[in-house]
Amino acid sequence: MHQFRTSLDELAAPRPKRLTLVQVCPSLHRACGVGNFARNCAAALADYGVDVTTATDFPEDLDADLLIQHEYALFDGVYLKTRLAQQRGRVFLFAHSPHADRGLGAYVDGFLTLCRGMTADAARTLVLPHPGWQRLPLENRAELKAAYGWSHFRCVLGTNGFMSPSRQFDEVARRLLPFAARENILVHVIGTRHHSHDDRPGYRDQERRLQDLAAAYPQALALKTRFLDQEELNRRLQACDLTWCWTATPSVPYGSGTCADQYGSGTRLVVARKLQHEHVLGLPNVVAAPADLEGFVEVVKREAATGGFARHDPSPLSWRCFAEQVVRFLDHCPRRLTRLPETASVPVVAPVAPVAPLHEALLPERSLTLLTAAAAAERFLATIEPYPQGFQGRGIVTCAGGPRYLACAWVLIRTLRRLGCRLPIEVWCYRREVDLCWSSLASSYGVTVRVCEEEPAPQNPRWAGWRLKPTAILNSAFHEVLYLDADNVPLRDPAELFDSAEYQAQRTVFWPDQNKSQSGSDQWTAFGVPSREEYEVESGQLLIDKSAAWPALKLCEWFNRHAEFFYRFVYGDKDTFRFAWRRTGTPYAMPPQPVVVRARYLLQHDFQGIPLFQHRHGDKWSLTGSRRLAGFVGEAEALADLAELRRLWRPGGPARERSAADQRLFAALAEQSFRLVRTGRAAWEVTLGPAGTLTCGWTNEFVAWDVRDGELWFGPSLDDLRYRLSQASDGVWTATGGPSGARGLRLIPSSPGRPS
Repeated sequence: MHQFRTSLDELAAPRPKRLTLVQVCPSLHRACGVGNFARNCAAALADYGVDVTTATDFPEDLDADLLIQHEYALFDGVYLKTRLAQQRGRVFLFAHSPHADRGLGAYVDGFLTLCRGMTADAARTLVLPHPGWQRLPLENRAELKAAYGWSHFRCVLGTNGFMSPSRQFDEVARRLLPFAARENILVHVIGTRHHSHDDRPGYRDQERRLQDLAAAYPQALALKTRFLDQEELNRRLQACDLTWCWTATPSVPYGSGTCADQYGSGTRLVVARKLQHEHVLGLPNVVAAPADLEGFVEVVKREAATGGFARHDPSPLSWRCFAEQVVRFLDHCPRRLTRLPETASVPVVAPVAPVAPLHEALLPERSLTLLTAAAAAERFLATIEPYPQGFQGRGIVTCAGGPRYLACAWVLIRTLRRLGCRLPIEVWCYRREVDLCWSSLASSYGVTVRVCEEEPAPQNPRWAGWRLKPTAILNSAFHEVLYLDADNVPLRDPAELFDSAEYQAQRTVFWPDQNKSQSGSDQWTAFGVPSREEYEVESGQLLIDKSAAWPALKLCEWFNRHAEFFYRFVYGDKDTFRFAWRRTGTPYAMPPQPVVVRARYLLQHDFQGIPLFQHRHGDKWSLTGSRRLAGFVGEAEALADLAELRRLWRPGGPARERSAADQRLFAALAEQSFRLVRTGRAAWEVTLGPAGTLTCGWTNEFVAWDVRDGELWFGPSLDDLRYRLSQASDGVWTATGGPSGARGLRLIPSSPGRPS
């Protein structure tokens, strides 16, 4: 580790001349790790004599030397390259994400990183150990414990970090708390909410599980979720006798600020042996623990039981050491040999003058940032045409494509008709998802399948389905629309909602989600809406009069067409509806009864508080088998509907042609059972069904199977086989291609003697 800190010894020259820098960090004023880092960086450089100014956007002065605090989520790539291409001064990029040099190497004079391996351009990269905020001299631990109401004689185990699923605060605490309660130990978790994370289910779920643990162990778990300034965080970590730093993230090149902060407290630290923790591994008072969760927790328990709890001098990771190395690197780093000319062609956006208005008016709409999004939305609103003629009547709209969602839509359609609903139904899908056999079956229930010809190519495959929802509502044949997710199951005919007094007054009804948006988060800035505290929207059901909400619907579709930006602040499509309605001043009604969260489904109510919708979001219907959920009404009928669909329909159309050899292998494998093994996950049993689907052990990723050219293929459907496996001489099938998660995938015969 220490070779990183001595890599510039050869540059030990007289103190360099005074430098002038502009530091750029979009998250400077937010509760964000990179924002904290930028503030500390500026203070440390200023103490060393650098004239440094920090801003959230690029300066107008093209000759200024820049230090960019870069993390992929903070910058739009096109906007960043555009501004860098215009810059005539030197540009240094502090990379907080790996591989930033791959796309930005031609625009940057030098890179600074906090872990080896983050860039491939070693000649232009300074690798530093991640510094931690420190308060020296260390305070008296007994006095700190007394200030927090803790006994001086009680051992306190502490940890901190943003409330991300990879931290697994809840999993570590669940394993520690029985031990802590028995040994009179206090577990202190400082799991901070993050402005861009609060709307994501994985983050909310972890906090909820921690709150449940705090209720179960009120004397053994102290939970803190408010964002703390660095001084208060350091004081709390100093008050702990032992800290731990765990992440489920694999060993990857980035420098963990969490363990740097913990080391900066002077408290003994247990840390997993991973590359992102390398800057503290080997330092005094740091205990290296296994990189598996069970082994890691056992080391924490052992250290807690041993006692002693020595403190250390944290100055080896001080910002003062950091500043000296950075200044010498900036002073000695040569300018890049080839510089893009000021008029160089940059993808999508050419450099323009003057510079200042660039982010306000001249960037294309797909180059959105927090600074440009609101103005871009305003420009789009000005282009919306009046509500067109031709829409008629009332109807139900849903989106479904592929075997998984078409099975759900089948249950929805059959349920609606069984409840006496006579409204026409439209099922929307993309062209590649059209299944003529299924469409023919559905047509007998008054269903029209509508095809969206324009399919975006999103970064995330899930985005395509989310983006389709507002497009389907906008372009449906109906004047008034009840939109239902395909995995929604009504409890009675929902057509009565159209005649409710609340809908008649507001012409839109949204249903509440389980969480509230907090005032002050960046999502309000991104969508251009005044900040407030209100319930999020659960968009598994929406009731909309298109004529009364046309501009809002168009804006909602525009938000979803720019998912690469707006999905950073909301979870999928659901709150794009709320923000579009708020932005355009369009009213909506919302039933007062909160959503009821059941095991794997949500229960929504009408305005009288009577249950109306069961949104089975956590366990969708499947042709290969569906779990029975406690309290789910109409489950027996739904399973009968699926059995009927299995009899009538084979997903993906007729069986594909196989060679004679492939057909023999397919027949030999059919109805065989295997143990499916994936790296980092528990193995499970699967059975290959004779119709090309798994009859046992199916998951969302492993539904269908086939044989092609002697190889075994798996995927979520017969027309989406992603995982390719080849058989070894011992009969084990091993993945040789597929998504990133395919590595380490194996299929081991449950009955080794059976031929395959």
